[in-house]
Amino acid sequence: GLLWVFFVVIDTPGDFWGRVTIENSEVRLSRDASGVVIIKGTTDKDFVRGLGYAHAHDRLVQMLLQRIVARGQLSTLNPSPSSLEIDKLFRKLNLEGRTRAKLRELSEEQQKLLESYSAGVNEFIQTQWLPIEVKISPLAADPWTIEDSLSIVQLFAYVGLQTMQTDSENFVLHAINLGNNATISELHRLFPDQVPPTLDEEMIQAIQSLREFPQIVSKDKFLGVSMLSEQIGSNNWVVSGAHTESGKPLQANDPHLQVDRLPAIFYEFIYKQGEEFTSGVSAPGFPGVIMGRTQHISFGLTYGVADQVDYFIEDIKNGEVLRPEGKRVAIRHRMEDIHQKDGETIHYSVFETEDGCVLELTNQYNVVTDIPDGKYVSSKWAWDHMTSNRLPDMGHKQNYRTVDDIADALKLNPVSCNYLIADTQGNIAYQQSGLVPKRNPKYPIMLPLPAWWEDAVWNTIRSADDGLKVKNPESGFIATANNDVTLLDSTFDINCISFHMGPYRAQRANDILRKQIESGQKVNIELMKEMQLDLYSLRAERVLPQLLPLLPSSMYSLELSNWDMNYYFDSRGALLFELLYGEIVGTMAGHLLRDVDAGKYVMQNTTMKRVIYHYFDDVFVDPTQKNSALYGNEDRDAMVKRIAEQLLGASSSVQWVVDRQHTYGSVLMPITYKNIFWHDQTSIFDYGPYVQDGSPVVLMVGDYRENEGKSWNSGAAWRYVTDLDNYISYTSVPGGPSGNWWSSYYANDLSLYIKNQYKILSPA
Repeated sequence: GLLWVFFVVIDTPGDFWGRVTIENSEVRLSRDASGVVIIKGTTDKDFVRGLGYAHAHDRLVQMLLQRIVARGQLSTLNPSPSSLEIDKLFRKLNLEGRTRAKLRELSEEQQKLLESYSAGVNEFIQTQWLPIEVKISPLAADPWTIEDSLSIVQLFAYVGLQTMQTDSENFVLHAINLGNNATISELHRLFPDQVPPTLDEEMIQAIQSLREFPQIVSKDKFLGVSMLSEQIGSNNWVVSGAHTESGKPLQANDPHLQVDRLPAIFYEFIYKQGEEFTSGVSAPGFPGVIMGRTQHISFGLTYGVADQVDYFIEDIKNGEVLRPEGKRVAIRHRMEDIHQKDGETIHYSVFETEDGCVLELTNQYNVVTDIPDGKYVSSKWAWDHMTSNRLPDMGHKQNYRTVDDIADALKLNPVSCNYLIADTQGNIAYQQSGLVPKRNPKYPIMLPLPAWWEDAVWNTIRSADDGLKVKNPESGFIATANNDVTLLDSTFDINCISFHMGPYRAQRANDILRKQIESGQKVNIELMKEMQLDLYSLRAERVLPQLLPLLPSSMYSLELSNWDMNYYFDSRGALLFELLYGEIVGTMAGHLLRDVDAGKYVMQNTTMKRVIYHYFDDVFVDPTQKNSALYGNEDRDAMVKRIAEQLLGASSSVQWVVDRQHTYGSVLMPITYKNIFWHDQTSIFDYGPYVQDGSPVVLMVGDYRENEGKSWNSGAAWRYVTDLDNYISYTSVPGGPSGNWWSSYYANDLSLYIKNQYKILSPA
C-alpha cells in the first residue's frame, strides 16, 4: 500500500519535473491540470529533447514494446505461435535493414533532430528509476537510437495502414485463383473502376496455377496484440470562417485506431517557445506533431488509402525468377534467427528479388534451390524508395503561418494521409501525402501482375508535387473519411487508390455541414462535437428500402422496419440490420470465393468488412444486377427472402433475435481497457467492462471483434475540435497521459471519453 501511495504522490500536477538539462540545453517540463505535459524551450531542438524525455517518463514501456516488435523479437517476450508469425512478418519486412540503408541519406538537420530526441529519451533512461516491467522482462532499456525512431515510423505505417491494402488485394487474388471466367465478370461488376471486364489469359492462368499464396485472413494475426494498432478509418472536416460563428476556421479530427488498451496510442503535449505554442498529439518513439495546432494553423489527418504495396506473380525455375524478355534473375536468400524466450532459436528464410520483391511463401525452405519450380506471389512496398526528403516533419511547426506553408511540408510525409489544414487568415485546404509508386498506367493497380511483363515491377515513386491539393473550395468546407478523395477534384487523373472505405461517413459529414450552411446558420464548436458523436447510418438509409419489401411477416421484421437507422448500443433495429445484412453480404462474398462459410467469416471477422463492404452494397442496390452470380443459383430477391425467413421469420430460433437480453458484438460492444504489458498476466490494471457506441459506417466509428479468446475494439483514438479564433482545443483520449499504472494520470481522461465529453487543451 505504501509503495502505491509513493508512486501516486510523485506523479501529481505542477512543476515536479522542473528543469532538465539535455545536450547542454535546459528544458522545463510540467503538467497542466489534466496531466498533459507542458514543455518549455528556447531552441527548436528543445522541443524534441523535451518530447523525448516526456515520452520516456510516461510511455517507456510502450516505446520498448514497439521497438521489440519492430525488431522482430516479440517471441523473446511472449512466445506463442502468433508471436512467431509476427516476428516472421517483421523480419521479412526487414525494418531494421531498411532503416540502416536510409541513415546515410538523412540531412544534417534531420540527423540532429533525431539525435536530440534520442538524447531526451536516454536522459530519462540513464538518470531515473525505470518501470518494473523493464526489470522483470526482456524489455531491454538499452539506449534509444535514430534507427529505433525510424523503425517505429515504418511499424505504424505497415501495421496500421498498409496491411489493409494487402488484405484487400489478397481477397481479389483468392477469388481469381478459385474461380473461372464468370468470376472475372463478377469482380468487374463488384470493382468496376479497378478490375477490367476481361483479363489477360496469361495473368489468369498464372494466378490460378499458384503453388502458394498468403492467407486471406492474415489480418487476424494482430488480434490481441495491443501494441500493434490496426487502422479502421478516421474522420476530419474543416470549415471556412465565412460559415462559422467566430468568423475563423473550425477544424475537427478523430483518428480511429485500437482503443481497448492502456495507455492510449497518442500522447498529448503542449510546447511553448517564446511567444509561440504548439498543442496536439505525438507518437511515443518518434519526434514531431502528428495532429494539432499552433497560434497560426491547425492540421489533422485521416488515412489516405493510397496504394503503397503491390503483389506480383513470380515464375520460379531453378532458383531464379522470370523477368521481361525471358531473362531469369537469381533469388537472394536472407537467413533470420528468431530467438525464443525459452532459448530456442528459429531459423527463418526470407527470399527476395533484386528489384525489391519479397516472396510470400507459406512453406519454409532452407535454400533457394529448395523452392519447387512454379508460380508464386511476391510483394513490394513503396517505402523501399523512401528518401531523406520524404520523412515526416519532426519540428514543432510554429514557423508555418499559412495553409500553403504547411502543405508544402505535409505533402512530403511518406505515410498516405488526407491532411486538412486551416489558418488564421481564413484559408482551408486539403493536401494528399504518401509514397505512391510510379506504375505503368496501362496496368490495373489492384491486380497482381506477372513480374515478367514489361514495366510491371515499378522502381520509382511519384513526386510529392503529384499529390492532390484543394484550397478554399466553393462549398466553404472539406470533409474526408478514408473515402475516394480524388472526387474532390475532377481534373485529378492519377490512379493511386485501389480500395477505399466507402462513401458513407464522408457523405454524412458533408450532408450535415451543407444543411447547416444552406439554412443560413453558422457552424460552431458544439456542432463539430455533435458530428463526432453522430450515430446515423447512410448505409442503412441506402440499403433498407431494398430489404423491407422482402422481409417475412413477423414482429422481428416490424422492429427492423421501425428502426431510426441510428446505431445506439441498445438498438434492436441496428442489431437486426447487422444480423440480416451481414449474412447477406457474407453469402455474396462466399459465392465469389466458392465457399459461403469462408465468405461470411471474411466479411464479418476481417478488415474486409470495413474496406470492401460498400462494393457489395453497390451491387445489392443496383436493379440491373438482381441476377448477379454473387447471389449464387438464386436471384437477389429469392436469396434475401430465404435468409430473412431464417433469421427474422416468426419461427426464428436465432438467439440474438429471440433473446432480448443477449448481447451482440457488432452493436452492443463490450470494451475493457487493458494494460498493453500486463493484460495477459493480470486484469488488475484494466478498466471495464464498459459498453462502446458506434459502427464502422457511422461518424462515431466503433468496432468489436473476438476470436480464440482475444478481443479487439476500435474507435476514436483522439477527439479534437478547435476554433482558430482562440488558442483552445477541445480533446479527449481513451486513457491518460501516462502509461505507468501507478500514476494518477494513467487513466484520468477515461471517464470523460466514456461519457463522450471533452477537456480543454490550452497553452494559457
